[in-house]
Amino acid sequence: MIFADDRRFWFETLRILGHAAYGGSDVGEVLITAEAITSGNYDSWYDAWRSTAAPRGCLPGRAGRPARRAMTCSSPATGRRSPSPRSSTTI
Repeated sequence: MIFADDRRFWFETLRILGHAAYGGSDVGEVLITAEAITSGNYDSWYDAWRSTAAPRGCLPGRAGRPARRAMTCSSPATGRRSPSPRSSTTI
C-alpha cells in the first residue's frame, strides 16, 4: 500500500484515484506522482503534484484564463491527449 504509515496521504491518494473512473485523473499519473512524495511531508505532496501539472502548462497563473488550456495538456506518463478537432468533410 502506498503511504502505509500515513493515513491522510493514503486517503487523499485513494480519493484522487477514484476520480479516474470519471476521467478526472489517470491511474498511472497518480502512481508516478505518489512515488515522488515523501510520506508525511506536506511540502513534498504539494511539490510532486505541482510538478506533475506544471511541465504541460496546466497551471494557469491567475483565475480567468481559458479552460481550453487544460484541454491542450497531455500526460507523459499515460500518453493521454486532448481530443483532436473534428475534421470537416463534405459528403
